[in-house]
Amino acid sequence: MTGALAVQIRRDLDLGVGALGILFGFYFAVAALFSAPMGRLVERRGWVDGIRMSGLGSGLALVGVAALGRNVWSLGAVFVIGGMASALSHPAANMALARSVPG
Repeated sequence: MTGALAVQIRRDLDLGVGALGILFGFYFAVAALFSAPMGRLVERRGWVDGIRMSGLGSGLALVGVAALGRNVWSLGAVFVIGGMASALSHPAANMALARSVPG
């Protein structure tokens, strides 16, 4: 969502293209950093809980962007939550497919 609204966000928050690029890179770095721990969490808790938790995390990130997104630092803090939710959603969705779709 932030990427789709990058032009408006840049103007409203006085962010340059470089700052937005760093923010998006930070989001994906957090997702990569947390991918293995979140995969282990999904293996322990199951894919249903993983999808629920990732939905909650994504929702919190979206609300955080809307409520707290005033500068690059607050957006970066909210992107941590979003990156963690993204890292959780992929193994949960993969496990759901692996367990639900017949061979």
